[in-house]
Amino acid sequence: MPLCKYCQRDFEITTDYQALHEKVSPHFAGQNFPFPLPSLCPDCRQQRRLSWRNERNLYKRLCDFSKKNIISVYSPDKPYKVYDHEIWWSDQWDARSYGQPFDFKRPFFEQFHELQLRVPRMNMILSHCENSNYAPYSVTSRNCYMCVSVVGSEDIYYSYQTNASRDCVDCSLCYNCEICLECIYGVHLYRCFHTNNCRDSSDLLFCRDCSGCDQCVGCVNLTKKRFHIFNSPVSETEYHEFIASLSQYSFLEKLSRQFRDFALRFPVRASYNIQCEHVSGDHLLNCKNSRQCFEAEGLEDCSYIYTLPQGAKDCFDAHYSPKSELVYEAMSAVKNYHSSFILHSWDLKHSYYTDECFYSSNLFGCIGLKKNEYCILNKQYSKEQYENLVPRIMKHMMNIEYANQTASSTESIMTGSHQQASEWGEYFPTSHSLFAYNETIAPEFFPLKREEVLKRGWQWREDTESTYSKQTYQLPDDSKNVSDTITSEILSCRDCGRNYRIIPQELAFYRKLSLPIPRKCSNCRHKERMQFRAQRHIWKRMCFKCGREMETTYSPDRSEKVYCESCYLKEIY
Repeated sequence: MPLCKYCQRDFEITTDYQALHEKVSPHFAGQNFPFPLPSLCPDCRQQRRLSWRNERNLYKRLCDFSKKNIISVYSPDKPYKVYDHEIWWSDQWDARSYGQPFDFKRPFFEQFHELQLRVPRMNMILSHCENSNYAPYSVTSRNCYMCVSVVGSEDIYYSYQTNASRDCVDCSLCYNCEICLECIYGVHLYRCFHTNNCRDSSDLLFCRDCSGCDQCVGCVNLTKKRFHIFNSPVSETEYHEFIASLSQYSFLEKLSRQFRDFALRFPVRASYNIQCEHVSGDHLLNCKNSRQCFEAEGLEDCSYIYTLPQGAKDCFDAHYSPKSELVYEAMSAVKNYHSSFILHSWDLKHSYYTDECFYSSNLFGCIGLKKNEYCILNKQYSKEQYENLVPRIMKHMMNIEYANQTASSTESIMTGSHQQASEWGEYFPTSHSLFAYNETIAPEFFPLKREEVLKRGWQWREDTESTYSKQTYQLPDDSKNVSDTITSEILSCRDCGRNYRIIPQELAFYRKLSLPIPRKCSNCRHKERMQFRAQRHIWKRMCFKCGREMETTYSPDRSEKVYCESCYLKEIY
């Protein structure tokens, strides 16, 4: 078994994975250029990709084209040119004007990083959105605020991957939901609050693993039940009397504590894989022949896929890359075909090492191109020139010595590049990331202290908001007593102390549903929801009921009663 060059742990490379490697490798002039087998374990490969994506840190800065104020994922002190996304998508500039010839005396990653410093970047990736300037990576949505990766939704606030939904606040990984608050892994929900892994239900409050239920509070593992409180049937009158105090924050806090204790008494299922065949992972739907995949739908013959709706085939080591085929090592490779080492590039074919490229084919080492083909480092070539030059660059990347040129000495040692290393087949190094490590989503899954980040030669951004303003409004316990002026007041997060505000649309949502005003900032609320997110690791442990060995995302040292699929279904039906 190979040894990971980052964490020094053994990891497995299966025969299926090797077969995918051969299948996705490029061919030029009748010659195969196989990718080397990975030098990093799956976790370290995932960490490297995540270190290139900032989702939750937004900054005010100027557009370098129009000089107007914009909101961006890039802070004003970043060395990149940043354009407002509408200008970036326009014909007012051409990324090929920044093209440069390839220098065979220098490493590829060094030249690519220099190009990143020159080519203008989108302030944030948005496509076909309306009134959603605070919603990075969102598509075909409107009226979304402080959201991430929202697709086909409307009136969504402080949410993550809440797609085909409307009128939702503080929801994560939800689909086809309406008028919901603080839900995670929800499907087809209406007027549900504080739920986890519920589907096809309405009017739920503090429920887990409920399906086809209506008007239930504090319930676990119920199916097709109505008017239940803590799994016991009640009359309609008793139900409405119980939730009469919902507008009071103290009532909600007490109910939350009661539900946490109550839920511990019930088993959890080993995994939430539905209509799947020959898969391993969690929260998979309609997938087959896929290994170590998480939060995905419609996968076929894939490995190490994360957060991917709408299907993929023959893909591995990819995040947010739906409708793709034959893709390897990618972060947001939407509708890509036979392309690898991708960063936020959509509708590409036969392309390698691209960053913010769209609707193009046959690109190598390109940034910011739209509707182009046969380009290398943004320089235009003929088809014949391109096909002659790319193999030479690949061979150059396979042999180059670059330890002292492309990375810090620490990272070089960690990646094994202290003598002679291959750039070919490696993803973009974290030391070249567009963001500091603690600006990205990598710490959500791989938390590191500042000292460790700097030791690895990666960037760290110091907190520039260490002092906060004093709270100007005392929140009443009952939301019925909240004044209209709260939208102009400053609040302080109960957990981290950061200041936050309540926007008018948010206040209208709470009032309409008689819900209390949150006491925590949106980031802390997000972190709290993410504690319920499935871990991206598979353990073997024994079913609590039958003792049979099973695979699960619940580690053996956790206290939950974990049931295999068979025992769980017998328990709830």
